[in-house]
Amino acid sequence: MEILLIGLILGVGAAIWFARAASKANKKSETDAPKLLDELFNGEAVVTYESGFAAMNFDTVVKGALERGYDLHSKGDRNSYGMQKLVFTKKA
Repeated sequence: MEILLIGLILGVGAAIWFARAASKANKKSETDAPKLLDELFNGEAVVTYESGFAAMNFDTVVKGALERGYDLHSKGDRNSYGMQKLVFTKKA
């Protein structure tokens, strides 16, 4: 019984830590978005990006792509972690 309780407490603690770390990473990527978007949309004809969770948000990436001359070509389904593959093409 004690081992189950200890395991439960450790599991909850790990989940909280992981959620905070992901939130912190997301906030940092949103703060650094202009620089990250300039590096991502650097003139290549096709650009892919995994959006969500600890990465830049969908809206931030799509807006940044449009501002840099790219269109959203396709987007995949969200996986179990909330990540979504986005494919952009450079406007002609």
